[in-house]
Amino acid sequence: MAAQSGNIATFTWNAVLVGDVAAIGSVTMDGAVIDVTELSTDTFRQFISGKYQMSFSIELFYNHTAHSSLTTDFLNRDARTFAIDFGDGNVSGTAILTNVAVSANVDDPARLSVSAQCTGAVAIVA
Repeated sequence: MAAQSGNIATFTWNAVLVGDVAAIGSVTMDGAVIDVTELSTDTFRQFISGKYQMSFSIELFYNHTAHSSLTTDFLNRDARTFAIDFGDGNVSGTAILTNVAVSANVDDPARLSVSAQCTGAVAIVA
């Protein structure tokens, strides 16, 4: 893949604009379900909605400052505020980094891969 310019979103970590998003691996929201089936009822199970969780995986165009800051927070296991701004909406909240990795391929810009598990409420603005 040839080098490209532009971005699909921006990423803010700990209230600092970290950089342009080169690719989004996933932004996943999961909702747990709780089985409330009684043994004496009919043959179909019954469920209620449980707690939600969100995680994300993105790639940023590499810059040393972002790499240093994100690696420090990863190693310290610090939960920080984040925002992924798509231009026409955003996702924000607090997260703990679960992965920080650098990749560099011939003829491609270096990238910084970041994965995180959100903690607490997440705001979604469409």
